[in-house]
Amino acid sequence: MDHKPQPEVFLAVRGLFGKSGCTRMVQGGYNAVIDKSDSVEAHFLDTINGGQWLNNQDPGPENGL
Repeated sequence: MDHKPQPEVFLAVRGLFGKSGCTRMVQGGYNAVIDKSDSVEAHFLDTINGGQWLNNQDPGPENGL
């Protein structure tokens, strides 16, 4: 008899499943400052604009450095 494990997975989310956190709602992927012509400040403003100013702006720049 070939026994295959049947994993049980539980996923908890705060918002509506599939529409909260880093899901298909993300605007095209992850972004970062990788070019000398860009800056942390410009990246921060792009992120805030992408979130329609609903993002938590207080810890933003510190987490990006």
